[in-house]
Parts: sequence; C-alpha cells; structure tokens
Amino acid sequence: MEEKIEATGEVCPKCGKPMVIKTGRFGKFIACSDYPACKTTKAITTGVKCPECGTPFLVEKYSKSEGNYIACIKEGCGYKKSGAK
Repeated sequence: MEEKIEATGEVCPKCGKPMVIKTGRFGKFIACSDYPACKTTKAITTGVKCPECGTPFLVEKYSKSEGNYIACIKEGCGYKKSGAK
C-alpha cells in the first residue's frame, strides 16, 4: 500500500525541506519530507483550547482500542474526548 503524501506549505525549521502530512500508528502528524535524515515532527492541532487546563490547542489521536479521539498535549492534564472525526 502506497502512502499518500500531502504537502503542508511549511518548511522544516531544522533543515529547510518541505513538511508533509504522514499517517503513523497514532494517526496523522506533520513530518519533514527528508526523513530519515531529518526526524523533525509535530502534531496536527485542532485549533480548539483545552476546556480543562486552557492549553492553546488539542490534538487528534488514534488508538486501536479507542479509535479516533482528541486530547490535550499538556503533560498531566489528561483531557480526552472520544469520537473525533
């Protein structure tokens, strides 16, 4: 199965190559197109603030047991909502 690569219009802050959207075992994320030489990655944000701790954004994640969900990235917060699309 061939992976579909989506351009983001961003450049890698470390090496200057284009950043692309990839899909991993925890869902979609943004990564440098020069992987494995450059391992820069970042989460795709929802643009919605965490309702519990106020972190500026939540991220969409995936697990086999829970499916898609959104979660806070702040360590120790623990906010999670199931059923993200």
